[in-house]
Amino acid sequence: MKKESNILVLSSEDAVGGAYELMYRIASALNADRKNVCLAVRKKHRTDSFIKAITFSSKKRLFRRIINRIESMFGLQHRDIASDASSRYVFCYDEDERVTYATAEVLLKQISFVPDVIIVGLTRAFLTTKEIGKLYDATEAKIIYVMLDVFCFTAGCHVLNNCTRYVDGCIECPAVHTLKAKKIVQGNFQIKQAIYKQIKPSFLVGEGLTKYIAEKSSFFGVATHFCAYSFAPIKIFNTDNRNIARQVFNLPINKKIILAACDNLRDERKGGKYIVEALKLLKDKVSVDELAILFVGNNPDANIINDIPYESIYIKYIRDERLLSLMYQASTLYLMSSIEDMGPMMLAESLCCGTPVVGFKTGYLFSEQVFKDGFAGYKVDVADAEGLANKIYDVLSMPEIEYAHMSDCAASLGRECFSDVAFVRDFNKYLSRI
Repeated sequence: MKKESNILVLSSEDAVGGAYELMYRIASALNADRKNVCLAVRKKHRTDSFIKAITFSSKKRLFRRIINRIESMFGLQHRDIASDASSRYVFCYDEDERVTYATAEVLLKQISFVPDVIIVGLTRAFLTTKEIGKLYDATEAKIIYVMLDVFCFTAGCHVLNNCTRYVDGCIECPAVHTLKAKKIVQGNFQIKQAIYKQIKPSFLVGEGLTKYIAEKSSFFGVATHFCAYSFAPIKIFNTDNRNIARQVFNLPINKKIILAACDNLRDERKGGKYIVEALKLLKDKVSVDELAILFVGNNPDANIINDIPYESIYIKYIRDERLLSLMYQASTLYLMSSIEDMGPMMLAESLCCGTPVVGFKTGYLFSEQVFKDGFAGYKVDVADAEGLANKIYDVLSMPEIEYAHMSDCAASLGRECFSDVAFVRDFNKYLSRI
């Protein structure tokens, strides 16, 4: 496919952070390379000219809300599928593939070209799989799903939580317990299966857990995948300002700093409890006077933070990428505590800033293919707090020249695999083959 191909990127939002941030970065990087990209969103936050907010009727949703209110008055309140999920799957089943939000017809009327390539991100309350199928019917575009989480391979779950039912069709789903909910689950899966057979999509995955899940999925026979990673814009995320980074945040100069950017320490999937366990074990090896822990996010938990034996510094969620880059450059290492993750994007940002990573074998750390143990950091088995503490100590206790080498390796790996330059290179290679 030619570089002049029109590319449509789909995402519910272009918001800062997380899955929406990655879709914005994809659209921005490709637009800078080729100038024929449109990021179509339900809700627009940014001012870039390549972003188009799609307007569509919400009459059906308004009608549903009226019906819900009437049912509530008579004690017949409809329970959506999310409320039928057990607490372990609290992030799951918030979409019903039978519901229509924006239509393919409405979307195509509002963008300025007929797409040759359609890149699909998280399209919650925006476009369902059926409408993606209709976009394919109208354009015959190549459909590429970005594997932001596991939603594209399940009947609705965004998080597996060790569940393997996606391998054989999400039959007897453990996340729901009512007959009505189970029917929705099976309906969702059957719709996806039928549409995937029709559109024969590709899935953008990286070496690691994402690729493993893609290959295990029952959809794998009707789809293909290619390897690219969450990435950071290298003009912002780099090693240029290490000498001033700590001064910007007024961080201690005489201590080593662990960046433990766990937004919610009580979120089991984010592994906050393993941060605490590992740091308690670390106290036997590293003096409390030598180390500080930097937390960044919106949900600090004073009771948990106070249980950590080292100085804890809390910074609210950072939305400015230049400040975010300085935060990584100010840190000695980034502690990746998630026990289930598709990336994360913070890994890419940390590496590009030359900050070594210590974390569990999930996301991109799942495989030795790209993140080799001991090169740009270390990885340990999931939930192994003692192993985490030992590897943190290995980084903190390195002679200065060895640490500088690992930092250089991290920056090199970031540029080669996890930068916007690397993404555009790999994406263009893929397009040239189809």
